Amino acid sequence: MNSEFVEEMKRLSIVFFLLALLTIIALIIGLIRPKTIILWGTNEKKTRKRVLLYYGLAVLVFFVAFVATVPALSPEEKAAMAMEREVVQTKKETENKEKAKKEAEDKDKKDAVEKAKVEEKTKKESDAKVKADEKAMKDADAKPKAEADAKAEADTGTKGYYPVEKILEMTTTDGKGGNWIKKNLGKKTIEGKDVFAISSKPKNSSDVTTSLYIYNENNDVQLVGKINSKEEVKWEKEPKVILLGKMVPNKEYTVKDDIFEKKMVLKGFESVELSGRKFENCMVVETSQTINKSIIKTKAYYYKDLGIVKYEFAQDSSSTQEYYTDSKD
Repeated sequence: MNSEFVEEMKRLSIVFFLLALLTIIALIIGLIRPKTIILWGTNEKKTRKRVLLYYGLAVLVFFVAFVATVPALSPEEKAAMAMEREVVQTKKETENKEKAKKEAEDKDKKDAVEKAKVEEKTKKESDAKVKADEKAMKDADAKPKAEADAKAEADTGTKGYYPVEKILEMTTTDGKGGNWIKKNLGKKTIEGKDVFAISSKPKNSSDVTTSLYIYNENNDVQLVGKINSKEEVKWEKEPKVILLGKMVPNKEYTVKDDIFEKKMVLKGFESVELSGRKFENCMVVETSQTINKSIIKTKAYYYKDLGIVKYEFAQDSSSTQEYYTDSKD
């Protein structure tokens, strides 16, 4: 098709399109004010019906002429339009893909953030549970220790661990052939003084010595005198503390022993087995003192309601021990 003809047809189609547009405008105005649009004839003939007839037909004619004069697209134009449509479609698809990809990436990031939060929360809860379990275990382990420490901090009453007032008989040995019979004789009145007497003698001898004890106002067991084998009474100038009435474990106490000071410590409670008998929760008391540069140490195991079941004595480099073999209590 001749390009000049095509251009001419394009110009005509534009003219008919403008005429059709102007006619539509005139039609609208004429329907409102007919006399403004119809410039011929009498006023009686200037009606809306005539406006619709004249200008309606004109719009129809100009529109048909516009359609008839629109030139057909050349193959090159069709190809260009098809290519343009393809480019637009491709661009739209690319944009949609990029949008979908971005949405997917955003979703993945959001999911990753949510997952990280969940993992962090789970880790925190797990760590908190582990810490709580560790604390519970520590508290469980610490409770007996705390109770033991509280018990250790509290005063331990020693009444009954050296029952000088109780009548009983005990046999002891040094493990080297030496044996003694010890008897708690109970309360006695000696030379007008009320005391508790404990006698001791070698098993195969009649030589008896008797120690005399009292309880003071603090329930301390004090040695106040002795009766020798000739039944001669010798009173101490000052009572000697044998066992304090109350003691805090592992706390060192200083007591008077004649003119010398003696250190006394409650070491705790132990179980010992002697001559086939097991003594549980024996109160262990250690003493130490220095006399004329000589160091004397003792360790006594007191069993409730029986007294000393094991006694260790050490002076400088020598040591002896005496322990329970039998009793009648």
